[in-house]
Order: sequence, then C-alpha cells, then structure tokens
Amino acid sequence: MSSDNTQKILTIIEDDVDLGKAMEALFRGAGYNTFLHNSAEAYLEEKNNISSVQNKKNQPASKLKLQCFLIDVRLPSMNGLELFERIKSEAVATQPVIFLTGHGDIDMGVSAIKNGAFDFMTKPVNSEELLNRVEDAMNLSKELQKERNFTQLFEERMNELTDRETEVLNNIVRGLSNKQISEKLKNSIRTIELHRARILKKMNATNAIELTRQYERYLQLNDSKLR
Repeated sequence: MSSDNTQKILTIIEDDVDLGKAMEALFRGAGYNTFLHNSAEAYLEEKNNISSVQNKKNQPASKLKLQCFLIDVRLPSMNGLELFERIKSEAVATQPVIFLTGHGDIDMGVSAIKNGAFDFMTKPVNSEELLNRVEDAMNLSKELQKERNFTQLFEERMNELTDRETEVLNNIVRGLSNKQISEKLKNSIRTIELHRARILKKMNATNAIELTRQYERYLQLNDSKLR
C-alpha cells in the first residue's frame, strides 16, 4: 500500500475494543502505520506527547506522510464531532476524516459531511469497502499536501520580490507587454525587461505564461488573497 518514500498513517479512534483491534489489524495488514485510541482524550494526550518530542528533535521529515482519521461518532466524554472541531481548529488541513456511525447516528454523519468531513460509514462496516474508502482519503491527503506545498513555496518566492518587482508581476499576469508596463509605471522598457528577468528567476518560471499559470493556481487555492 505504501511506496518507499511514502508513509500512510491511519489514526483510529474507536471505543469498541473488539472493533478497534479488528480495524487496526486490517489496516496494518494492508501496509498502513495504524494507531488505535479508545477515546478522543487518549488521542489528544498522545498527540501532544509526540509533538513535544518532535519539536525537541527538530528533524526534517524524510518521507511524504499521508494521514487520515477514522473516528467513531459516539465516543465517551468528548464525542467524535467535538474532536473533529478540535482537529479543524488546529488547522490539520491535509488529514481527511472518515466517521463511523451507528444506524441511529446517520443524521450526525450527514452533518459531519456538511461540516467538512471526507465521508461517514455506517456500522457494521464492510472490510473491503472500508479499505477502499480510506485509500481514497489518502489520495486526497496527497493532493492536499501538494496544494499546501505549492502555496507555501509560491509565497516564499513572492516574499523575495521587491515592491517594484511585485508591481511589475501584477501587470505581467494581466497580460501587459513590456512597453505597456513601462508606460504605466513610467520606467524605460529596458528597466522593465530587467525586472521581468529577475521576477522569472525568483519565481522559478521559464516565461510569462508559466508565471501566469502559477499565479492563477495560487489565487484559486487561496481565495484570491493577492488581488
């Protein structure tokens, strides 16, 4: 299920001991790194401990980590929906959540979907269907990480631009020629050409078309924050 440079991490939060162990064995047998918790509080406590250790080590990740949650809606004390809100508030944007619900909890499952969950599945769960759905969630996690990495890299490159280069870039992506930009900014064409060359280098784009595509993709992923 995982390539040498990809690690698939599944966090299961299920208070039914037998079901939890069965799912843990199922996914470990399929090649997932699987972690089982019997309550939301147990998961949060272990998460805090792991984060503390990782911060002390401060070691860069060598593998692409795809992550997904499998959470029972009805948990003791903090329920699954409350945990979901906690997860979202901590901006774990690349970790899809699948809920497990009893037949009486379908309305809660639908509500979770509307609130951003990846899916919900009713118990008893078919093993093959569960494996396939988690794999779908892992694929989404991969795409979300690509989008996040692109956004972060684009912003880092944008921050390297001077104010004037940013102004020139904004005109380049609107399709203006060097002559039009020079007239608008009251600079010589040669100066604009130099700005354009530095912008393309800093943004790692081969030409204006590629730069514009990067810019438009960034806007689509970030609600037009550059406009």
